[in-house]
This record gives sequence, C-alpha cells and structure tokens, in this order.
Amino acid sequence: DVTYAWSGDATTSSIRTVTSGGAYSVTVTSVGNGCTTSASVSVTENKEVPTVTISTPDIINCETTQITLSANATPAGSLDVNYKWSGTGDVTNTTLVSDGNVYVVTVTDNENFCTATASVQPTVDKVQPTVAGISSGIIDCEKTTQTITVTANGAHALNYAWSAGVTGAASTGTTTDSGVYTVSITDGTNKCTVSTSVSVSENKVNPTVTIPAVETLNCQVTKTTLTANVSGATDIAYAWSAGGSTTSTNNVADGTFVVTVTNNKNKCTASAELVVSKDVASPTITISTPEELNCAVSVVTVSASATSTVAGHTYSYNWTGSKSGQTVEYNSPATYTVTVTDNVNHCTASEDVTISQDINNPDVEIPAVSQIDCENPSRVLTATVTAYNSHTVSYKWSQTETFSTFTVSVGGSYSVTVTDDVN
Repeated sequence: DVTYAWSGDATTSSIRTVTSGGAYSVTVTSVGNGCTTSASVSVTENKEVPTVTISTPDIINCETTQITLSANATPAGSLDVNYKWSGTGDVTNTTLVSDGNVYVVTVTDNENFCTATASVQPTVDKVQPTVAGISSGIIDCEKTTQTITVTANGAHALNYAWSAGVTGAASTGTTTDSGVYTVSITDGTNKCTVSTSVSVSENKVNPTVTIPAVETLNCQVTKTTLTANVSGATDIAYAWSAGGSTTSTNNVADGTFVVTVTNNKNKCTASAELVVSKDVASPTITISTPEELNCAVSVVTVSASATSTVAGHTYSYNWTGSKSGQTVEYNSPATYTVTVTDNVNHCTASEDVTISQDINNPDVEIPAVSQIDCENPSRVLTATVTAYNSHTVSYKWSQTETFSTFTVSVGGSYSVTVTDDVN
C-alpha cells in the first residue's frame, strides 16, 4: 500500500480536484518500506468570460414595425462563441423583434464554455395622433371657397394630407366643391396616422324673380308701380335700377327696369327685367272744309276725323258750343274748335275751323225808258247790277224772262229779281 500527499492540499487520495491553474505535485510513500517518490504537473487555466454588447436598436414605431437586435462579443473575431436570444430563440448574433419586451442574449465561449449576457429593451413609439374636432361651413354664392379646419394633438409635430378636392398641407384646407373630404394626420416622428372626415354642403340655389307686366303708360296714367314676385327664398333683399329696396318701386315712368334680388342666406342672386312702354301720341285731326253760309245755305255741316300712329284706337269729339260727335252743324259764321280725345291713351288734340258767311244782296236797277208809241212800238228794259262783286247772277222778270234785258211792247209796270248765283 502507498499514501499520497499533495502539495498545498490535505487531499490523501490519488485524485485531487483543482479549480485554478498552477503547478501541482504529489508525493507517494510506500507503507511497507517507507520509500517515496514524487511527481508534479502544471495545470493551465482558461476562465476568460467573453464581453458582449448589444447595439442601440432603432425605435419601433408605426413605420418601422420590426427592428434588428445585434449582439457583438469581444474581442471581435477572436472567439468561437454561440449566441442564444431569449424571447425569439435565435442563435445568431442578430434577432428580429417587434415589441418593447426585454430581450437577453447569452454568449458562450466554445473553448472554455464561459458565458456572458446582455439585455436590451427596445423603445416603442406608436402613440397615434388624436383628433379633437373637424369643422367646415357651407359653400354658397358668397363663400364660394370654404375652409376646413381640423384640430389634432400628437406626441410630435404632425403632418396633414387632404383628399382630392381640398387644397392645403396644414391643419386647414380649402375647397370649392361640396362633398365628403378626408384628412390623414401623421406623426412626423413615429409615422402613426389617424384619419377623419367631414361633409361640406353646398347651397347655391338662386331665387326666381319675375316682374308682372303693367299697362302701357299714356296721357292719363303717366306713372306706374312695379312689383317683384320672388320664389325659392324668403329672406330677400331687393335692388331696383329705378331706385328702391323693397318689393315694389313706385312712380316709374317708361323705360327698361331691372330688379336684382338677393337671398340673404346664401347670397345668391337673380334678376328680372321689364320694359314699361308708353303711348302718348296725340291724334291727328282732319276737318272737312265747310260750306260758306249764304242766303241759300243757312246751316253748314262740319266733319272731323282722327288717326293715330297706333292702330285700333277710337276717339271722342267735342266741339265749340257743347256739341259732340264727328259731325256737327253750325248756322253762324265763326271760328270753331274741335277737341279730339283718344279713348285708349287719353291723349287730346285740337283743331280750328272757320265758317264764313256771304249774305250780300246784289244791287239792281232798271233805267227808265221812253214811252211806247207808234213810232217805237217796243222798248228794251235793261236790268243793271251795280256795287256788287264779281259773282255771276241770274235774272227773273215778272214776265218770266231770264235775261238781263227784256223787250216789252205794252206799257205797264215791270220788275226783275236778280239772284247771286253763288250765295
């Protein structure tokens, strides 16, 4: 039998367990003869733990939803190591993750089996913007462009993208058309997006306006009133070309007049036009030339006729002496007036006519003649007209002779009547 004595240790068995490198010796002694022998061995030690780091990862957000975690053991390239990631089970120096959990990588040195760990917790920024409200107005004839305003909050600066039909790149946009519009709001940093919509309505309905026709103005009715009839709106403003801001405009003469009505709610307008005509043409009078009053004509007839530039009119005739009608009679010389009234436009005109008279009797004498005797059995009686005009005359002797001379053969009383052939 032998005994064992290890240097620096009380172990007495042939096997000694060591935990560090160094020189170790053992002395073996024979129990029977006390002889000894020694042996030594040098134990090397390799307990170098690898150093491992994880690169700072990107931030997980709404655009970058998955990131790579990368572990590096040092000194780089000199180690034969294995990697093992918690949570994913990957066995390379990289692993893909999409959340903010804590990830641990364990690195094992394949030579000395020493291990080292490192951990990392990715930052997750997926906070979406919040919309507090979105508003717009109504497009009408006054506000042809409407502004849409959205109020949003976010963790970072926000970007805005409006749907087609809206102009703008900020929290306000403008549109000229009705419709449903959408705005997408994106966090400029984490790229998270929220969308909201708004309906823009339109009221561009024009009112309808007419001006009823009025009667033609004339010499009796020289002014009129125009009234606008409006439908399609109730809150209306009026503007007349003749002046006035109510439904009607008064004291209007002839001409072309326009009313413009505005719906006070949507500012849409409409216009109507009316031509007010007038007929103030006085009648044109024609009077027949009357006969002359004389010894044969004691009453004369006068006729008047009227015409107008407008067809279809009728007329009333009033003469001096309270006579009426187209034809009247007068029995004395004078200047008479006829006033003609147009029964349609009530315009008047007057015209004068003069009736003359000729009642001058011719002056006649029969010069005396000598007596009838045996030497002069007949005598010629001659009727002589004196102090008279140039009218022709007719003669009528009591014995029916009709010449200015009359031969008589019997004594007696003779007479002649001379008649003016004109009067």
